[in-house]
Amino acid sequence: MKLFEPHRRTPTPIRTQGGWGAVVGIMVVLVVAAVGGVNRSRPPIVDAMPVLQGTDAVRDPVQPADTPTSTATPIPLDLAAALQRAHVPALTNNSWQPFTTAFADGVPMMLVPMGCFTMGSEAGFIDEIPVAKQCFTAPFWIDQTEVTQADFARLGGRKVRENGFSGYARPMERITWFEALAFCRARDARLPTEAEWEYAARGPDGLIYPWGDDFVADNGVYQSNADRQTATVGEAVRTAGASWVGALDMSGNVWEWTSTIYGYDAYPYDAADGREDVNRTDGFRTFRGGSFLNVADDLRAANRDFTAPEFEGFGIGFRCAR
Repeated sequence: MKLFEPHRRTPTPIRTQGGWGAVVGIMVVLVVAAVGGVNRSRPPIVDAMPVLQGTDAVRDPVQPADTPTSTATPIPLDLAAALQRAHVPALTNNSWQPFTTAFADGVPMMLVPMGCFTMGSEAGFIDEIPVAKQCFTAPFWIDQTEVTQADFARLGGRKVRENGFSGYARPMERITWFEALAFCRARDARLPTEAEWEYAARGPDGLIYPWGDDFVADNGVYQSNADRQTATVGEAVRTAGASWVGALDMSGNVWEWTSTIYGYDAYPYDAADGREDVNRTDGFRTFRGGSFLNVADDLRAANRDFTAPEFEGFGIGFRCAR
């Protein structure tokens, strides 16, 4: 099994002209067929890694399924009042007070208010431009953490591959886009769109990382501190890395599937152009947030990556939205 190594790319805000050319398309297909993912500046570096199972793979103490996996402390507000506030567009990150609730499935979700933000980055890679304002005219919810192995088992999730790193409170990984989508649907939820994911991570302030514009190593699980393995979601040491809505681990630990079909020439983002059709099987799907194998720059909230929806990897997990 091949495992994605961290990207080692130089940000290049140079936009190619036109759409996908025939030659580029062929090259992309060949790369994906070989390694299951695509790097925008050059083919990904891959490295062989054994599948770890059982207690030998667990770095953190295993928690029982009913043990809370997060120490985040959103301001307690009643649901009706929170929803009323969420229908007022957030103008700044600090204008919003995080609110969490659990639906019938018992998974904590964070409320994301109406508002606008600038999607993309002119200091990033060519698939992050042109930047454009995106607005949400209704609130939505997003999981507080990446889906854990405990919740996946408790709620009857199904997938083919075993996790590379076992632990109730560790994130699910080695899961395909189809398997992640099915699990969210079984919860009466769905995968977040790219725009929703980035808004929940950056907010109206358009932060580079969920916590701010400067990289803070302790706020994410990445190449330099992960010991080549995932970590328990929402650990207390990383709660300072929470996004403006209180979502945890949006930078690092595992990449997170989104519902969106990928395209080099796909910005400005337009949800109505077919990219959010979950019944299509003719395109790659994007994932966001970086993983335990990536370098700091890959943990930027505007950073995008993609692979075939049937691919599963040690560094790809997901969270749901509704």
